[in-house]
Amino acid sequence: MITIDSSILSNYYLSKEGILGSSSSTSNSAASTSGSTAAKPAPAPPWDATTPKTQKVSAASALATQVLNGQNIIDPNTSLTNIKGASTQYDSLFTLYQGLNALEGMTEQMLASGASTSGNATLASAFQSGLSQVSSYVNGLDLPNLRISTGTVSSNDTSTIGPATEQDNYNTPVIFVGSQSTAVPAFQGSVQFNINIAGINGKNKTVPIDLSGMGTTARTMPNVTSYINSQLQAAGVVTRFADNETPGQPQVIQVNGQSVTLPAGPDQWGWTIQGVSTEQVSFSAPSTAAAVYVAQTAGNAAGYAAQQASDASQAALDAAEGIADPAATTSSTTSSSSSSSTSSTSSTSSTDTITQPFQQLLTFQNSTSSTTATAPAAATSLPGTTNAVAGEISAQALDTSITSVQATATGADGSLYVLGDVNGTTDSQTIQGAQDVVLQKFDSTGNLLYTQTLGAGASASGYSLAVSADGQVAVAGSFTGSLDATDLGNGATGTDSFVTLYDSSGDEEWTQTGLQPSNNQINSVAFGANDEVLVAGQSNISTTASPAFGATQGFIAGYSSTGDQLFSTNTGTANAASLAVSGSTVVVAGTSASGDAVLNSYALQTKGAPTLSATRDLGSLGSGSIAGVAISNGQVVLAGTTTNGALSAGTVTSAANGGEEAFVAQLSTNLAPASSDQIAYFGGPKGTKTTATALTISNGQVYIAGSSNTTLPGMTSVGTQDGYVASVNIGTGTIGWSERFSGQDGYAAPESIAVASSGASILNKLGLPTQTIQETSSQLLTSATSVRAGDTFEVRTHQGATPVKVTIAADDTPQTLASKIEAATGYTASVSTETLDGQLQVEIKPNNPDSTIELLPGANGSNALTALGLNAGVIQTASALSTGTKKNTNPAIATNTYGLNIDGNYDLTTTAGIQAAQKSIQTAAALVQTAYYALVNGNKPASTAKQITGTVPAYLQAQLANYSAGLARLTGSGSSSSSSSATTGSSAASVALSLFT
Repeated sequence: MITIDSSILSNYYLSKEGILGSSSSTSNSAASTSGSTAAKPAPAPPWDATTPKTQKVSAASALATQVLNGQNIIDPNTSLTNIKGASTQYDSLFTLYQGLNALEGMTEQMLASGASTSGNATLASAFQSGLSQVSSYVNGLDLPNLRISTGTVSSNDTSTIGPATEQDNYNTPVIFVGSQSTAVPAFQGSVQFNINIAGINGKNKTVPIDLSGMGTTARTMPNVTSYINSQLQAAGVVTRFADNETPGQPQVIQVNGQSVTLPAGPDQWGWTIQGVSTEQVSFSAPSTAAAVYVAQTAGNAAGYAAQQASDASQAALDAAEGIADPAATTSSTTSSSSSSSTSSTSSTSSTDTITQPFQQLLTFQNSTSSTTATAPAAATSLPGTTNAVAGEISAQALDTSITSVQATATGADGSLYVLGDVNGTTDSQTIQGAQDVVLQKFDSTGNLLYTQTLGAGASASGYSLAVSADGQVAVAGSFTGSLDATDLGNGATGTDSFVTLYDSSGDEEWTQTGLQPSNNQINSVAFGANDEVLVAGQSNISTTASPAFGATQGFIAGYSSTGDQLFSTNTGTANAASLAVSGSTVVVAGTSASGDAVLNSYALQTKGAPTLSATRDLGSLGSGSIAGVAISNGQVVLAGTTTNGALSAGTVTSAANGGEEAFVAQLSTNLAPASSDQIAYFGGPKGTKTTATALTISNGQVYIAGSSNTTLPGMTSVGTQDGYVASVNIGTGTIGWSERFSGQDGYAAPESIAVASSGASILNKLGLPTQTIQETSSQLLTSATSVRAGDTFEVRTHQGATPVKVTIAADDTPQTLASKIEAATGYTASVSTETLDGQLQVEIKPNNPDSTIELLPGANGSNALTALGLNAGVIQTASALSTGTKKNTNPAIATNTYGLNIDGNYDLTTTAGIQAAQKSIQTAAALVQTAYYALVNGNKPASTAKQITGTVPAYLQAQLANYSAGLARLTGSGSSSSSSSATTGSSAASVALSLFT
């Protein structure tokens, strides 16, 4: 069999027809100057299949294996060309391409091994290390004819994240759905509330609103709005109400696989409160009750995880069988007369698809907890509330990037604080690592007031939060990697604990880390006297046999109001799950190594560690756990889940039934057994499951929340696994007020609970908040973004220049950052601030056509560019862009600038994330190839000949077919194969044909 290079025939054909292309210079004949305008000969590239084996770069998988064996992904000292006199720029491009090829090989191996395997974790670590090497190599290049950046290329760059500008207007939630001429249900009956106006001159006014003053006028949206405005006008204030209408939209649904468009639904109505900067507006009601907030996972989390694992396993099986397209698989198997294997179609035949769960915030009105002389009217759900039950005010879906809610708490003004974990951008804030901690503050209507991300570089989890009487917020949890530049941490596999204090405006006051020597986390946080912050958690204590990870042991620690560590001491239990503080008494609940529930009571000292006063072991929890501990009215209250119906906690006021059950116990503060000790169990018979996952106390009432798959006292089952919330009388063993509710697909899993003692009133129906609506947002970058003080990025004004580091300070604002960037560029850039979409953002532009600014990312884990929403890469004016047609007047600027855009955060924990990383690397490798061809052609357009467009003539199609057939016969490849030596993997005919389309 004769082997003929297909490029010879294709190049011959193209030259005969007068068609020129850059690919014509990519064969081995590129060593000569014919067919190329480059001043020096060009070596064949490593992606050219015709290159001799001695010059070939190893296959992607082989390169990846070499890197895993400890070799550097970049070796700039190895020459990859064999053409004497060739420009060293080719070696730079080929070295870069080899590095990208190795990275692509790692993604292939990750996809083959599965995203959740331990082997993938090793590959992911090697990928990140290799990516860092590639980036460092690119940033160190100084090429005379090309410029390559790891980021993007643009004419300007504007941060996409910034502090919110003051908004005087306030939009309420939807309070009515229907016609503007229809009486609004929320306006019927007795509707009374106050509009409180605080003027800047110190003159405050209260404008009472009583809709009975409308007489017989229909209480429609326009009529009520007009009436309220007449009262405001009479009071001499400027603030006004306006109707906020959202027209109904047609809805597209699927019926038997067909799209069906339904008519437009009814209009939705709310209010826009039109405020002014000279008047601060809030609302109050004469009748109030407790508002109970429950955060939950809505949906079948376990079923969805199993489904995802099954899909991933099926995808791996399909890949092993060489099946790329599930749809094609289905087609081929259904058309086959013999179906011996069903494995490749099992994933597509399932009809019981489980919907992805989400985080949800529910609000209830406790009808038995009036905090005023008269009780408010019964709660009714706001429009759009799904799976609503009696007494439910609203059900609000949290941001889709929030994967769990670990804690909630209310402030003195009724605001709700939510602590969760987030795996992506939330409220416009981009996180730096794979997971971060997010603190969000909501007003009483569910309107988001601020978002605070911790700013972890790798991964972080938040476990607890507390709110002080003066509005300070403490959050705590754990993180991997580093949180601040000075953190030593516990390495890539261990966790370190953190505790952060925010002031009443949401600005970070201090953060402390490294409470224990190894692999530790904080589970609970509380405020003590003088705004001291107390925490409890667990740590793997070092041992001789395993110096990094030994036996788990609980600890408690304390900090002053300024963040100075006061003490840290071990509890003697396996963990410290929860703590409560009352005066100088601290009670810590944890479990022993054998699974017993253990309470420790400590007496705080003026200096040093607290003194252990008493310990009480309540017995084994079985497969259960502790939900929380609190101190109220001189009693210690403990809640949790247990399979042991005989805990040593005093008199049983509600007996266990034998299943997995919730329990609530009250004990004396000195933990000594007393006649007042009592415990109540709540659950169903053996084989059923009822949990208590959250505990709080408000106005002396004990509240618990959890889930159940059985009927509870006074609570009938709703779905498959319901959520519940209840106030409990431990002394009688009875449930007072309670609500049972479901979630998506019949599953609900409450995670936390918080109560605002007077948060429920007529205001909930009207969508009006108790908080001041003109609350000013912090202008600090560390508050408005996930950037942390000490995070950095670099700036340089031309290729090869020494970068200037820009470091974020704790008090930086957009204005101060703009000044820092201008100074770092030597004032060759114009950096300004502007308001976009209600945010103050930073814009960077070159001062003149010959100026360039390159932004380089900071170190992994402390890169400020990601958090600020700025792009790494080159910023240059249009005349300096890679057009190939405009004259370059400044030799310091490369005519051809290429942005590889590989500075993004890659999520290598999911199949979709790995595939996205692979595509990004492949795109970057393609740009390196483009840069090579530009260099071959002397940075000129690939062809100066007029491009031929239109339909390929029949005679040319026939000639192409003949060439292709002849080539197939000569090479023995057959009619269905392409030549193995085609540089792009396509046949010569298809290459030629593509030039006409």
